[in-house]
Amino acid sequence: MNMNTKIRQSRLTRLADYLENLPPNRKFDMRTWGTHPTGTHTPPEENYCGTAACALGHAAMIPKFQKLGLQIAWHQPWGEGSGFPWSAEITYKDEYDSYAGALFFGLTDREASNLFLSIRASRRRTINKLRKLATLPYQKGK
Repeated sequence: MNMNTKIRQSRLTRLADYLENLPPNRKFDMRTWGTHPTGTHTPPEENYCGTAACALGHAAMIPKFQKLGLQIAWHQPWGEGSGFPWSAEITYKDEYDSYAGALFFGLTDREASNLFLSIRASRRRTINKLRKLATLPYQKGK
């Protein structure tokens, strides 16, 4: 599917709405793509209970976005069972992390960096950014 303004607006608005109503078992933290307490289960096996993630990490946990190809991959440093918390990386097509977010949401690299790499941004500020970006037209290119 080719990106256009309507798709961009729909995806950004869906993520803003999701973050507005974030499930109580999930935490918002712009300092990480995703982190989950150590345990014998993977985060999806526990419905992400206790998981903290940034806006893009939460986007990759939305089933509709997963069906469209936005993925979150979980791993434990030094291997499963190492005792370290689970951490995540985000992928979409051949891109990773903020570049994956840029491609999936139809953002320029600058827009994606401003949105997904603002480590001190609150959930409210991030939602406001998403809603503002949803009003802007799609611009092809980086």
